[in-house]
Amino acid sequence: MGMLSATEAKEVADNVAKYPELASELASINESLTYFVQSVAKTPPQGLEDKIWTAIQAEPISESKPIVKQLEPKMLKGGWIIQPWLAAASIMFMVLSSALSAYYYFKYTDSNEALVAMQSEKDQMASDFEAQQASYDLLQHDLQVVTKPSTKMVVMQGLPEFPDAKATIFWDQASSTVMLKVNQLPKVPTGKQYQLWAIVDGKAIDAGVFDLPESSDTMIKMKEFATASAFAITLEDKGGKPKAEGAMYVLGSI
Repeated sequence: MGMLSATEAKEVADNVAKYPELASELASINESLTYFVQSVAKTPPQGLEDKIWTAIQAEPISESKPIVKQLEPKMLKGGWIIQPWLAAASIMFMVLSSALSAYYYFKYTDSNEALVAMQSEKDQMASDFEAQQASYDLLQHDLQVVTKPSTKMVVMQGLPEFPDAKATIFWDQASSTVMLKVNQLPKVPTGKQYQLWAIVDGKAIDAGVFDLPESSDTMIKMKEFATASAFAITLEDKGGKPKAEGAMYVLGSI
């Protein structure tokens, strides 16, 4: 409505360009303001315009008196007149509408960000629960294998070169399932990997390679064996060997 300074007008224009929601709201306010003004405007009596011009022309102009602009009735398209108090009310309506629009826009933005954060936290909790559930299911399976009557526990003690080394085999002879529990083994050098062997008819048969687990309570499923007389662990090149070549760390007879 031409009431802003150049700086204020530029700030409004920048905000409208930056936030599409404000641009849409400003257009809506302008439409509402026009409708509001038109709805309360009054059509002047016929001949009022001629009377006004006659009065203006009849009044002498004094050069000594300063011209003071006053808030006068404004003529609108279609011959309607809006009173000063209606103009003031219109301006107040526009200011309040803009303020409320900005308030609810930023409130909506904050609420939306909070909702996104809550959804992310919910997803993380669901992911953690699934991981814990999977860990619980695995623990239950391991417990079933260990406690079965057909499961035989084979303790593999460290050899003289590695006296502190120790590992345990839980071998379900009914299903041939072999589970390995690493109690104590040295850290693996780069490019190396531990390999489990089952001694069958005096020969070492590959039972699978494995890395050191993060927890000593972790059970590692190895290759299945229906028969064996002993189990041993050696340190081989990464990926394992068809025949045992590396140093043997633990050995346990059945």
